[in-house]
Amino acid sequence: GKTAGKDSKQGKPTYVSALGVARAHELAEELRAEAHAALAGLGARAARLASLADFVVLRKF
Repeated sequence: GKTAGKDSKQGKPTYVSALGVARAHELAEELRAEAHAALAGLGARAARLASLADFVVLRKF
């Protein structure tokens, strides 16, 4: 993977630089909710995908 802040140091656009931290977090949560809604009809078969969405959005590192 890349080191933290690499895109910022190179002037590359990111969701955070375009939207700000708060809005980027809000958007990530909205998309996580959409993913869960889309997967709801699949039941247990979609549990891993739902968990992946949670991991990506809720991770703390």
